[in-house]
Amino acid sequence: MENRIPTRDIKDYKGLKRSVAQNHFRVEDKKAKEHRSTNVLEMFLKSKWILWLYHYIKSRFGPRHKFQTYEGSADKGIYKLHSANNSAVKIALAADWGTDTAESQQVGLAIAKQRPDYTIHLGDTYYVGAPHEIENNFKPGNSFWPYGSVGSFALTGNHEMYSNGDPYYDILLKYMGLYTPDRIVQKTSYFCLENDYWRIIGLDTGYRSVGIPLIEILFSNADLRPEVIKWLENDVRIKEDNRGIIFLTHHQYFSAFESGYPKAAAQLQKIIGKNRKVLWFWGHEHRFAIYGKHSLNNGITAYGRCIGRTWRDARQRI
Repeated sequence: MENRIPTRDIKDYKGLKRSVAQNHFRVEDKKAKEHRSTNVLEMFLKSKWILWLYHYIKSRFGPRHKFQTYEGSADKGIYKLHSANNSAVKIALAADWGTDTAESQQVGLAIAKQRPDYTIHLGDTYYVGAPHEIENNFKPGNSFWPYGSVGSFALTGNHEMYSNGDPYYDILLKYMGLYTPDRIVQKTSYFCLENDYWRIIGLDTGYRSVGIPLIEILFSNADLRPEVIKWLENDVRIKEDNRGIIFLTHHQYFSAFESGYPKAAAQLQKIIGKNRKVLWFWGHEHRFAIYGKHSLNNGITAYGRCIGRTWRDARQRI
């Protein structure tokens, strides 16, 4: 899809915060600029202010999408890592990628040129993970997302939950999963990829990351639901396994720049203890950062890596 033109410019993200209300307004403002009508009544009913209020109220006071689990299924979300050409397995990670800009297109094309076996998105399709945003960013044959030759997976971020997670669960997950030798659709927002030496475990910190309406930015849990903890203990059996662990989440455990989200790390510490060292890749902050060994008092010991996209840094230079 090198010839498809992105629908947004990096300037569209200037001044964008993590406010649910502001992100919903950006969606409607962008749509209003792209689709104008000469019918006065239609213009009123489809005005960006009316639609913004409707979608904001629906997303903030309506129910979240039902949390999907592996319970009752033979598929437990644990898959053997392998390469499409029987060579070393190549995995590409991207976070906060779904901006539909020329920059995200170039990132996608650069990943594709590496011919990865797996590609994993760590969450955030902007502005609110709406159906048309999911389609523009991830629909096979119509997007710049570089699908892996073996499979692709996607985690939830806070922006997907600005639409209550409906497009993420109902649209995006259908595109994700394993493609060879058999098609296995990604069933939910957490998974494990493993070989004899490593386990790459994607965890959902997005589902409960959006808090109380109107003051949501001040109250964010970004923790793991009980179903995920149960899966780690009973299916993954993470405590009993001595292979290396790489955790993938959207939200940061800690940060040198912003506040961290330590609740998931505290939950994990109760399972694997404080002294077991892990690698942890996350997004959310829109900057690239590498950390040494670090742990909080009630959290696990991790070597953190923030791989959030850099459009915020570019925005600041506009």
